[in-house]
Amino acid sequence: MNLLYITTNVPWPLNSGGNQAFYMMADYIRHCHQLSLLFKVRNSEEKKAVEVLKRKWDNVTFYVLDESSEVYRKSDRLLESLSWYDSLMYRMFDFISHSVQRKMRRKIRKIDFVKSNSTLYEDLDGINHVFCDYVYEISRKGFDAIQIEFYENLPFVYLLPRGVKKIFVHHEIRFVRNEIELSLFKKQSAAEKMLLEQHKAREIAALDAYDTIITLTEKDKEKLAQYIPQDKIYVSPAITNAAEMKNLPFKPTNGLAFVGSCAHFPNADAIIWYIEKVLPVLRQKCKNIPCLNIIGNWNQKMIKGMDINEQEVKLTGFVPDLQKYLNGKISIVPIRIGSGMRMKILDSVAAGSPIVTTSVGCEGLPMINEKNCLIADTAEDFADAIIRMIQDKEMQQIFAQAAQNIEKGMLDNEVLQQKRCAVYDF
Repeated sequence: MNLLYITTNVPWPLNSGGNQAFYMMADYIRHCHQLSLLFKVRNSEEKKAVEVLKRKWDNVTFYVLDESSEVYRKSDRLLESLSWYDSLMYRMFDFISHSVQRKMRRKIRKIDFVKSNSTLYEDLDGINHVFCDYVYEISRKGFDAIQIEFYENLPFVYLLPRGVKKIFVHHEIRFVRNEIELSLFKKQSAAEKMLLEQHKAREIAALDAYDTIITLTEKDKEKLAQYIPQDKIYVSPAITNAAEMKNLPFKPTNGLAFVGSCAHFPNADAIIWYIEKVLPVLRQKCKNIPCLNIIGNWNQKMIKGMDINEQEVKLTGFVPDLQKYLNGKISIVPIRIGSGMRMKILDSVAAGSPIVTTSVGCEGLPMINEKNCLIADTAEDFADAIIRMIQDKEMQQIFAQAAQNIEKGMLDNEVLQQKRCAVYDF
C-alpha cells in the first residue's frame, strides 16, 4: 500500500515522547508498505537530522519543505502582492507584535504560570499558507491512505483529496488538556470558558472528517467516543524502545529522577508544581530531602530565582544511557496536564525504577496504586508517597518487579506492530 505520513517536525533525534512514538512505528511500517513522509524543517540542525534519517530509512520517500530557504520566504501568499516597502513594514510590525506578546506572557507568568502557557490561547487561525499549499500538492500524488499526526496538523484533513483514506493519530486530545489547564487557572472568566467550548467544537468537527482516528490508549478512546462514532476510533498503543531493553535488576535507592524536556509545557508545569507545592511539604516532613535529577533539555531560566538548591533539584540534562541512569532512582511523574500515553512511565519500568505518579501521569497505562506504583494527586499526598517509597526498600522492589511483569504483557512489539498494520486493511 502507498502511504503518506504527515507530521509536525523531523522525527529525529528521539529526544521526545512524540518523536519516539512516531519513529518506532514508522520504522516498522516502512518494511510492510510503500512509505512517504512529509514535514518541514526550519534550520540547519533540523536539515542535518533529515540527512541522518534518510540514511537510516533508504526505502522511504521524503517530502521536506525548507522554511529557511529564500524560495520559501518569497512565496508567502500574504506578502506576494505587496510592494517591497509594505512587505517590510508588515514584517516589522509582525515582529513587534510577537515581541509584545512574549513580554506580556512573561508578566502573566509571574501571576499565573499555567494561564501564561496554556494551549487555550494558541492561535488556531495562524495558517501557514505555504505549507498548506505543499500539503495540498503532495497529497495528490496517488496515495492509498494519508496519515496525519499531532494536533497542530489536524485541520489538514480539509486539504486532502477525495477517495483517499484519511487517518489521524491523536497523541494528546487537545480539548482534554485545555479543560485541565482551565481548571488550574487562578481565575477563570466566562470568555475563557466560551473559548474552551469553541476550540473543542472545532477539534471534534475536524476529527469527524477523518475515516479513522487512532488513539494510543483505551482511556482516550472512551473520551472521544462521547463525541465521535465509536467505530471510527481505533486503539493502537505506541511502540517504544523500552520494549527492546532488557529489564535491569532492582537496585534500592532514595534518589529521585524526572524525565522530560521543558519544551513540553506539561513537563514544565510538573516541575514547577513539585518545587512550589511538593518540596515545601518534603522540607517539613523529611530531614534529608532526596535530590531530584531532571533529565532532558531544560531552560535554566525556568527555575532560576526559585527557592531551591542543588541538593534538592539538579538539572542533569541529556544522559547517554537513560535506562542505566534511572536504575537505582525513584521515578516521579508529577504530571497534572494532558492525555495520551506517558513514555516516561515505560522507560522507568524498564529501568527497574519504582514510580510515584499522579493519576494523569499514568493515565491509560495499567499502573495500579499500592500494587505497582504509588499514585497521589495533591501536593501533600505526593510528598507523603515519596517519603513512603524512600523509606520502604521492600515496597520499592515489589513495585518495580510488578510493573515489569505488566510491561512484558503490554509491550510486545510484534503484537503492537500488527495491531497498527490492521488499520490499513481496507
